[in-house]
Amino acid sequence: MGHFTWTVSSARRTDGSFPAEATLNYRRQSPRRKVHNFMRLTFLLLPACAVLILSCLNDSSNNPGSPSHGRDSLATLVCPFLQHDTIDMLDPLYRVVRPNGGEIFHVGEQCTVIVHSEVPANAILLLRVRAGRSSYPLRGSLGSINPFADTMCIFTVPDSFDVLSGGNTTRANAISDSCYIALNDYEMSSNGYHDYSDCYFGIRRRPGGP
Repeated sequence: MGHFTWTVSSARRTDGSFPAEATLNYRRQSPRRKVHNFMRLTFLLLPACAVLILSCLNDSSNNPGSPSHGRDSLATLVCPFLQHDTIDMLDPLYRVVRPNGGEIFHVGEQCTVIVHSEVPANAILLLRVRAGRSSYPLRGSLGSINPFADTMCIFTVPDSFDVLSGGNTTRANAISDSCYIALNDYEMSSNGYHDYSDCYFGIRRRPGGP
């Protein structure tokens, strides 16, 4: 890429008049000059791109009908390491490590549950079956654990368990393909801190068993 320059002659003729002469010269840019111009163009466009991205974010957040996944994708592009940060300094960040989904357990087997929290906390550990319709406390009806230190619980997989509801006790069937582990804060009703298995696991009867 190059540029053109005009050269106008101002030499006086012998008769005293000035000619209206001009020549057109073409000069090719050096590679270094090309890089310099490209960098200048890039720096000029950066502010415009930033304004465009911020404008898109603002439009999406102000439009209740826009899909949330669209905003998440754009936010991830702009700041991929910030979208999951929490501003709640009291959140113990509970985590169910295993079983975390896809496992199959048979009645009578030993199941090892591993949980974790980032800070000492007081939580209740539950086995939930049939997509959460019935819950089985893994540390007794009122027992609690500190997942920061007490990270492991081993229990025998039941085929059924008692459920207390409204002062009455009923027997719940534990055979289900939609089971999960729930780790709930002891004060979950007020703060909502919890974690669940990422997906369902199954509890089945032993092959050939009753």
